Amino acid sequence: MRQKIKQLFFKKVNFFTKATTFILTFTILFTGCENTISSFFETKWIDSDIDGTITANTEVSLKDDFAAAVNKDWIIENEKGGSFYDAAKNVIKKKRSILSDKSLTGKGITELRKYTELAEDVEKRQSQGVEPLKEYIDTIGSISNIDQLYDYFCDPIRNPLSLSPLTVNSVGQSPAEPSVYMVYLNFPEPSLGNSEDTYYQIDNTGLEKAKDTQEFTCYVLNRLGYSKNEALKLVSQCFTAEQKMFEISGVIGETELKNNIYTLDDLKQFAGTYPIDKYLESIGYSQSSKFFVDKKYLASLNSLCKTTVAEMKAYLIVHYILFSANYLDTDTEDTYSDIFASKTQKSEPVDVSNDEKKDKMLFGEYIGKDSIMTATLNELYIDKYTSDVDYDELYGLVENIIEEYHTIFNNEQWMSDESKAMCIEKLDAMKIHILKPERTNPDLYGCNIVPKAEGGIFLDAVFESKKALNRYYAELSTKKFDRSYWDPYDLHSSTTVTNAFYSLTNNGIYILAGLIEAPIYHKGMTIEELYAAIGTTTGHEITHGFDSEGVRYNKDGLETPWMSDEDRTAFTDKADNVAKYYSSIAPFENSGIYNGSNVSAEATADMGGIKVTLSMAEKMPDFDFDAYFRAYARLWRTQNSLEEEQYLMNADSHPLSYLRINVGLQQFEKFYEVYDIKENDGMYLSEEMRIAVW
Repeated sequence: MRQKIKQLFFKKVNFFTKATTFILTFTILFTGCENTISSFFETKWIDSDIDGTITANTEVSLKDDFAAAVNKDWIIENEKGGSFYDAAKNVIKKKRSILSDKSLTGKGITELRKYTELAEDVEKRQSQGVEPLKEYIDTIGSISNIDQLYDYFCDPIRNPLSLSPLTVNSVGQSPAEPSVYMVYLNFPEPSLGNSEDTYYQIDNTGLEKAKDTQEFTCYVLNRLGYSKNEALKLVSQCFTAEQKMFEISGVIGETELKNNIYTLDDLKQFAGTYPIDKYLESIGYSQSSKFFVDKKYLASLNSLCKTTVAEMKAYLIVHYILFSANYLDTDTEDTYSDIFASKTQKSEPVDVSNDEKKDKMLFGEYIGKDSIMTATLNELYIDKYTSDVDYDELYGLVENIIEEYHTIFNNEQWMSDESKAMCIEKLDAMKIHILKPERTNPDLYGCNIVPKAEGGIFLDAVFESKKALNRYYAELSTKKFDRSYWDPYDLHSSTTVTNAFYSLTNNGIYILAGLIEAPIYHKGMTIEELYAAIGTTTGHEITHGFDSEGVRYNKDGLETPWMSDEDRTAFTDKADNVAKYYSSIAPFENSGIYNGSNVSAEATADMGGIKVTLSMAEKMPDFDFDAYFRAYARLWRTQNSLEEEQYLMNADSHPLSYLRINVGLQQFEKFYEVYDIKENDGMYLSEEMRIAVW
């Protein structure tokens, strides 16, 4: 079923997506454009984000190119990175120190160390090859009839991923009963992507994905002893099974969710002899009260499985292979990366050290993609490296910024009194999340990893953690929904990521511990530095609650548009001006023109963050605005390769860093006053051309 849920419980607007792109992987996709267009900015500002564009001989001034002038000395000394890059590296160092800190004891650190030891034992993993996967594939291969297939679906020991044609996709708020958690049931992500068109009229992208999936799966199967023809047949049968799943599934949009919510008894009635009740019981969901499902799809599963036992087996085998790619030997990891390189276009900088590569794999892949291990490490990190002083200072800052937004909304001339009242109502209901997710369960939901000394295998450890995570979400599904709950097992909100975000469906802002790190944040920083870094970040996130997406969700996080049509039209006009402004920019030579509509929401949020902190600063005696503006420029200092900059311009929803500085600041009169900027200066923009939405 292709319901357009987008995992509503976890839906967020990320602030530092661009910054974190550089932290653990450097994505290079050079899509050069020969359309050189002379724009208003092309001769005025240098793209100082690109390594080599600023040298000791480059003449820049605060009045003409603020980003380049403030950051010139730093740019000359650094070939790559930036404030977020440096902060993320510091966070990784702290994570590594936790693993080696012998004073830390308890269930959590014990399981984490066992997991890490198995993950980083490259010699043992290399000697085992793909053998750890063999017992799981052989188990599937031994299935000979429908009863055995159903028994397999319902056996989390033999089937640790709980794979079946209908699985738990997520656990989130019920749109019909907002106080209740709902279990979203769906078929797993197909190997060729979540579009049925790919299986009927395959385009070049789908064809390439099919070829790569086939090549990698056959590579693993050949190493497991399957002949070439046997492997090719299995892959073909997997594609057939997925196509048949699409054939019987329906399309359910977000607005139709309420009509497809059922009890377990309802599901049993729809399923006939398909063992949906036994399956859900086997993975812990027998006590869950509400389930989302396409009942037509569920009612057809018994017939589908009976006629496609061989295809279902192939489907299971292929998906176990694809899931396990990064948890076997390095040959399998490297082969997977090489085969799918045309999709990911990922490449590391040539000067990345072996230690950095090792940390990237451990914290970005092995732990970073495992919810149980991430939650455990995050809790240890919070205990060791954050304090109540940090929490109280940041919480107070966020409260003050929210309060300042009352003034901003009340003073907006283009908005009706009714919409102003709705803005403030949503603002007052906004949840503040600082540093700390909810405490985790001390027993890690039964996760018990066999250590290396006792013959433990890394793939088994990963499966053990997956089963524990399933037990956690099964338990969560029986509780009352609370939108203020910060789920520690949600990888999208891992607090040790150098990031911050706003959640549409929780109406909450999240300031993560990974952001509260030098050089972005440090103890004893001045009020000007605090406002420029964390203050603008917080304002940015709050603004997302009132952007083109935010106005579609009410104060309780439900998709209920609340702004009047007239005000929404006025808002759209102002947002369009942001898009048009950026669409006039050619950021660097031969770059082509920006797609302004792609960055308008994030650019608007940037300007919202600046506006609210400036508004607060205006009320403070002796506030040093020069220090504030310089600190904001340092926040976004960045050095990329030309290829990275081209990729970001085309693919990222955030403006390039130097434009976040220059375009953002030139919208505000205080900036002009501090630096005495006049009409002929490069940073000048006439009042009628300024584009700040709020």
